[in-house]
Parts: sequence; C-alpha cells; structure tokens
Amino acid sequence: MKAPNPALSRFQRWAPLLAVLWIAACLGAMGATVPLLKGAVNNAFFLRSAGISQSAQTGLQEWVGRHSRDLNDLAQNLGAAAENDERDFEGRAVRVLRQGAAFAAVNFINDRFVMIWGFPYAENRSARGLDLKTRHDALAAARRSLELRGPAASGLVDLLQGGLGVLFYTPVYRDDQWVGLVEGAFRMARFATEGATPFLGPGFRFAVVDERRGEELFSTLSEADRFRTPAYDTFFTLAVADRMWWMILHPVSPPPALAIVSGVLLLEAALGAGLFCLAWRRWVR
Repeated sequence: MKAPNPALSRFQRWAPLLAVLWIAACLGAMGATVPLLKGAVNNAFFLRSAGISQSAQTGLQEWVGRHSRDLNDLAQNLGAAAENDERDFEGRAVRVLRQGAAFAAVNFINDRFVMIWGFPYAENRSARGLDLKTRHDALAAARRSLELRGPAASGLVDLLQGGLGVLFYTPVYRDDQWVGLVEGAFRMARFATEGATPFLGPGFRFAVVDERRGEELFSTLSEADRFRTPAYDTFFTLAVADRMWWMILHPVSPPPALAIVSGVLLLEAALGAGLFCLAWRRWVR
C-alpha cells in the first residue's frame, strides 16, 4: 500500500482556509475596482461632455450674437441715412434675414410704437399697423432698448408671424433723436434646428431657460428625460441682448458604467478562479 504524502495531508487540512482567503482577496480586489472603474468611466464621459459643451457655447454665442449685431447694424444704418422709405428698409432687411437664420421677420416701428414697415410681406400681413402698446409682453422689451440705447429681448411670446419666439429690439437714432425701433422676430424652433442641434450633435437633448423669468423657451427633452436623474446633465449660458439664457444639456445615452463595471468584475472573477485552479494543481502534485 502506498504511504500517505505528509505534504498533501497538510495541504488538504489547510485547503478550505486557503480557498476562503483566496476568495476574500478576489472579492476585495473586485470591491476596490468598482469605484475606481466607475469614476474613470464617468470622468471620461464628463470630459467629453465638457468639450462638446464648451465648443457648443462658443459657436452658439457667436451664432446668436450675430443676429443681435446685424439688427444693431441695421438700426445704425437707418439712423445714418438722411431719410428712409419702405423700399430702402426692405433692401437692408433682406441682408439681415439672409444672415440671421432664426429671424422670421424684420420690422420697423415708428416713434409712436406703430409698425409701419415689415419684411417679408407674407409673414407680416397681420402685423402691419400693429400698435406695440397693445402688446405688453413686447412693449417692456422695446422700452428697455430705449433705456439701454441698445439691444433688448422679450421673453417667450406668440409671434405674429406664427410660432413661439423672442422679439429683439434696437432703437434707431438720427442726430441723437429717437425716430423708431427695429424689431427682429426670432423663432425658437429655428434656433433649435439651425443653431443648437448642429453645434450639439445627436448625442444631446436640451432645454433653453430664460434666467430673467425662469421660463422655458424651448425644449427637446422627452417626458422620460425630465424624470431621469440629472447626474450627467451639463449646462452653459448664452448672453442674448440684455438677457441670459441657460442651455441645459441632457445626454441621450448616459455612459455604460454598469455594463463596463460588470464586464470587468466577471473578468476578474474568471482570472481569480483560473489562478486558484492552477495553484491547486501545483500544490496537489
């Protein structure tokens, strides 16, 4: 009969303890991996989001600012001319509309707050002759532009040209005397399709909030997005005339942290089991 192997007998006595210690070590390593890996995945996602957010803010600020600047240039050119008529205004308004994709119309309001010229004609059939004093939501912004002697913007209004938007106003002065206002009807839907979406790309949905009133000007968020955790949301601000808009960005797909962490933990478990099997085979020889 073959004599028992003392080394094997000792190993068999200690095997359960060694297995428990090995499993504990593997679980400890796996436990330490979870926060480290989750943090690395989230940091990579936030870094990417920050890059997109910063790039979008720069591009959108220039895009929105160009609308305000073009309206201001139009007001200055009208004030510099000896006199203006509807044909002259139309020629200048066409150039503003070509460069300002979000403007549905550009109008001239005289010193009695009555709209006397508007372009394009089809968009302004119902607006011509309107007394701005009957529209309190727009009149406040118009009066602010006079106080500031510069651009001012309204909150969200029903545009007479159709749809929801914001009205931009810039005063016209001739020889330091106020002669009227230039109005730009800024459609929020065009801001989204022509401005925000191209800069943000397909990876984000967004909401635009007016800081002055705290009202939502436009949103592409779904109902599910509004109830989902905002942990991965990011935001930036846009200076729009005399107002500040907040752009709140919500990722369409959050980072797959759970899938990545689960995959790495399974890999660690398989690696630990494999090493233990190799060690077992070596010990029992």
